[in-house]
Amino acid sequence: MTRSDKSQASWGTYCRSYLVTLGGLLGGGSSVFLIAHSTDALTLPWQFSVLLATFLMAGTMLALAGLFGTAEQMERLADATSDYELVERISVVAHPVYLILRPIYERR
Repeated sequence: MTRSDKSQASWGTYCRSYLVTLGGLLGGGSSVFLIAHSTDALTLPWQFSVLLATFLMAGTMLALAGLFGTAEQMERLADATSDYELVERISVVAHPVYLILRPIYERR
């Protein structure tokens, strides 16, 4: 594997870790509010519950796509979701996930 192949594989793995982190934050954050709503600790209108359930499904789908998708899908999804200022903060959180996923995906 040449150096450029290694850096390409690392970029694909980082895209995976970014999507898993973004999906985890989106799904986890919305699930906290849905659990609080279901235990009557928080009262929300039904529209917010539907919106939170949609965020939970979207976060789950992003995380699953990050773990099981192809390399081309990872790069496209990471490019599509990384046009905002919040990306810098998410990328800091995604680095530990990258360190966990790197041994798994760079062996392939």
